[in-house]
Amino acid sequence: ELTAEEIKRQEQLKRHRIVSRERYQLMKAGKHKVGQPFTLKCKCCGNSFESKMSNTLFCSPKCRAKYYRRQESEKRMREIVCNYCGKTFVATRSDVKYCCKECKEEANRIMRKERYEMKKQQKLNQNTSDTVFIEEKKTA
Repeated sequence: ELTAEEIKRQEQLKRHRIVSRERYQLMKAGKHKVGQPFTLKCKCCGNSFESKMSNTLFCSPKCRAKYYRRQESEKRMREIVCNYCGKTFVATRSDVKYCCKECKEEANRIMRKERYEMKKQQKLNQNTSDTVFIEEKKTA
């Protein structure tokens, strides 16, 4: 019984053999000479380009980087529930909590208001304890 990795490797080798066979058939038929550039299609942008190697996938380093960045972001995509409105949305970053700028701003406004009220309450409690302490000193 083969493992998943072994099966994947066999599929890659099979694809490689097919491409190599096609390349050999082109050379054998005289349609392609050694050293002559191949006309290929970029895997990222779809533009045609020429390369001396038949297995080149991208027309430029920029396209290669863009393609692999996109692949990585698709792997990281996950569904998240917005902390403010409860709507489900898809995000690639792990620190995202809100579905949109409006929800984030509204949630922050509410948190600021709550913090302000808490500080106000603490000051009020502190002032009343200070006055009680001062009154106790006067009576003593």
